[in-house]
Amino acid sequence: MNKKQLQAGSVISGFLFVIAIAGLLLWFFSSHNIQAQADAPVQPIEFPHHVHSAAIEDDGNAINCLYCHSYARRSPVAGIPTLAKCMGCHRYVAADKERIQQLSRYWQQGKPIPWKKVHDLPDFVYFTHERHIQRFVFQQGQPVQQVCGYCHGDIKTMTVAERRRPLTMGWCLKCHEQFQDNPPGAPLPAEDWQINATDSSLTAAMPVDALHADTLRKAPGDCWECHK
Repeated sequence: MNKKQLQAGSVISGFLFVIAIAGLLLWFFSSHNIQAQADAPVQPIEFPHHVHSAAIEDDGNAINCLYCHSYARRSPVAGIPTLAKCMGCHRYVAADKERIQQLSRYWQQGKPIPWKKVHDLPDFVYFTHERHIQRFVFQQGQPVQQVCGYCHGDIKTMTVAERRRPLTMGWCLKCHEQFQDNPPGAPLPAEDWQINATDSSLTAAMPVDALHADTLRKAPGDCWECHK
């Protein structure tokens, strides 16, 4: 191989190296941008969760999460409130606000609001809100904001909802592992999962001595529970 061929080969190698680096950088920034959009997507209306769910003393309205997300206690999905439910209040409340005027335009046009999913799981993962809400809220009497906050973060401090928890398999299993023993001895989830709940529980908390294994099922660890 002569000198010219070596030089040409070096130029081509350098060119390919630059392309590879550029491609890697493009992938890195685009993937992080996509993830950022998934964690905090731009919504058609900047819905103020803090105004609705924060405590009265924090200038909120202390609305229970299950009032708007009413399917959470009886189905796999939490559900998005219908426009009719929103307008039930906002025909009269804060009707002069820009966000409410946006809401009213969708209502007048008879169109649903195209909300973007924030806490979306892959299709091969089965998660049911009902099982978790029934256990922690209705059987144990924990405050709703506390229970929802384990997975969704402290929503009452947010405007547009953001994804604050990883929701990975390992993250879910870490919580389930704490409830493999008899429920009375099970620890609360990790300290950084705790949410300072401001709403009242829907039912009176069960006394600790009533939390027996036959009343509260142990958290499953089998693959088929989530991958059906």
